[in-house]
Amino acid sequence: MSNAFSRPGGLAAPGRAGKPPDAARVRARRRRRRRWALLAAAVVLIAGGFAAMRQWGDYALPNTCRAGQGSSTVRLDPEQARIASIIGGVAVRRGLSERAAVIATATAMQESKMRNLDHGDRDSLGVFQQRPSQGWGTPAQITDPVYATRAFYDHLVKVEGYEVRELTQVAQEVQRSGFPEAYAQHEEEATIIARAFTGSRPRTVQCRLRAPGAISDTSVIAADLNDVFGVNGVAGPGTVTVNTSSERGAAAIAAWGVANAARYGIGSVSNRERTWTRAASSDAMSWESTPGDGSGPRRTIIRTGDPQQ
Repeated sequence: MSNAFSRPGGLAAPGRAGKPPDAARVRARRRRRRRWALLAAAVVLIAGGFAAMRQWGDYALPNTCRAGQGSSTVRLDPEQARIASIIGGVAVRRGLSERAAVIATATAMQESKMRNLDHGDRDSLGVFQQRPSQGWGTPAQITDPVYATRAFYDHLVKVEGYEVRELTQVAQEVQRSGFPEAYAQHEEEATIIARAFTGSRPRTVQCRLRAPGAISDTSVIAADLNDVFGVNGVAGPGTVTVNTSSERGAAAIAAWGVANAARYGIGSVSNRERTWTRAASSDAMSWESTPGDGSGPRRTIIRTGDPQQ
C-alpha cells in the first residue's frame, strides 16, 4: 500500500508537482531543526543550573535572614536583622510594649530601610535619620544604632496615647517628616518583625549564613549584649550564657544572637532546649529540639565558631 507520503521500496515521494523539494524549503526545515535543538539544549542547561544552585546554594546564595513564621515572614539581610534586634532589644530592656517596637521598626524601615546610614537629607544620619542640628545628638552618637534607638524611644514615650493612636500620627510627632503618610505602608511587616525580635513570637528569627570568617571574643559579645539588654552574660571559652528574669527577654536575646551571627561569628544559639545552628543551607531556617543543651525558658546560650567543623 502506498499513500501521498511513501512509495514502494521506502523511497521519498516527489513534491506536489512531481519535483524534488526546492532548496529554500530544505534550508527552512534545517533552520527549524537547529532552533529546536538549541532550545532543548538551553532547557537542559537551565535545569542543570537550578539543580546546581540547590546543591551548591551554600556558595551561590547570599547571607539572608527572615523573621516570622508560616506565610507571615519578612526577609532581611544581616544588617537589617541586626538593626531589628537592637530595636526589639532596647524595647525589652525598657519594658516597652510590642507596639512601641512596631512604631520604631516601621520608622526605621521608612527612613533608612533599616540601615545605619552615614548620609541623608541635609544633616540627617543613622537608622532613624536623626539630625544633629535638631538636638538628637552628635554625628557619632546618632550613627550608633543603640544610642539612636534609645533616643527614638525617649521621644516616643512622650507622645500622648502612642500605644493606641495611628502609627503614622505617632511616628510623625517623633520624626517631623516631610512625608508623614509614608510610615503606614510598613506597619504590617513591622509588626511581624517586632514580634519576632521582642520575644513575643519566640524563636522565629532564622538566618542562612556561610561559614564565619572572623570570630569575636565572647567578652565582646557579652559587652554588646549588655549594651542592648542591660544583662550580664557569662563569657566563657566559645560560649556566652545569659540568664534573664523573663521568658520574653530570653527569647529576644536568642533572636539577637541569630541576627548578629554574621557580625560576631556565632555558630549556634539555644533557648528553651531548642537550637538554631549556623549553616548555608535551608537547615539554618529552623530551630531544632535539643534536650539537655543547658538552655531553658529564661536562659539563652550563644556559641561561637563554625558548627560544621
